[in-house]
Amino acid sequence: MDDTDLIDRVARADPEALGHLYDRYAPLLLAVGLGILSNRQEAEDVLHNVFMEIWRKASQYDGRRGSVRAWLILRMRSRSLDRLRSAPYTQSIPIPIPIPDTVLENTANGMSQDPALAWDCQAVRKAMSKLSREQRTIMELAYFQGLSASEIASHVGLPLGTIKSRMRGALNVLRTHYDTQCQRISNETEGK
Repeated sequence: MDDTDLIDRVARADPEALGHLYDRYAPLLLAVGLGILSNRQEAEDVLHNVFMEIWRKASQYDGRRGSVRAWLILRMRSRSLDRLRSAPYTQSIPIPIPIPDTVLENTANGMSQDPALAWDCQAVRKAMSKLSREQRTIMELAYFQGLSASEIASHVGLPLGTIKSRMRGALNVLRTHYDTQCQRISNETEGK
């Protein structure tokens, strides 16, 4: 059963469908939460809250705006960033800088349980490997820690303009790599 069918069933209060979504995406979402929060207990708590939210708000999913996978990841990322920025959490757990290299590996391991997601993970790892270490660190701080460009500048001790330039350059590299990969797959699919 595909993701859209599952989310439609969840919207109709089908607990079995929610269980299938959980089995399919919990490892990936937990990896996203761990990458942001750097605390397994906190990440598991946010994961639980996200699935409770999905249960209540599955009818809000709009397939025209993106895939179910993207919708779930966005919810996990947003709730993890909310937790990271909450007053009690920020007082007790410092933001780790730089981000460990294992974040993408953890995400990869979580996705390996679903073969349908393996290509996405491989594409992200390949694209990230095209970035310089400086660009990669900045992108990880922006995505996994939710830091703004000015927050990144103060954390790494570089001018804001340099951070923005590196972010723009990194996004261009990622976009070019991803577009190339998508075109290659499209060409291979048409040739079959």
